[in-house]
Amino acid sequence: MYATAVLQWEEGLRRLRDAPDAQRIALELVHDRIVEELRKRLGGRFTTDELVELYGRGTDWCLALAGAGD
Repeated sequence: MYATAVLQWEEGLRRLRDAPDAQRIALELVHDRIVEELRKRLGGRFTTDELVELYGRGTDWCLALAGAGD
C-alpha cells in the first residue's frame, strides 16, 4: 500500500506539472483543496504512513472535492 500511495502522489504531481495551461488552473485548485482536506484530516504536516492509512479507508472524498464547484 505504501508504494501505491507514493506512486499515486507522484503521478498526480506529474500530471499537474505536465497539464496544458488551460487545464492547469483547475487542476491546481483541486490539488489545493485535496491538500487542505488532508491537513484537516491528518494534521498540518503528515507522514506517508498516515497518508497510506487514510488511503486504506477510501478516497471517494477526493472525487467529491474535485467535482465540487465554488
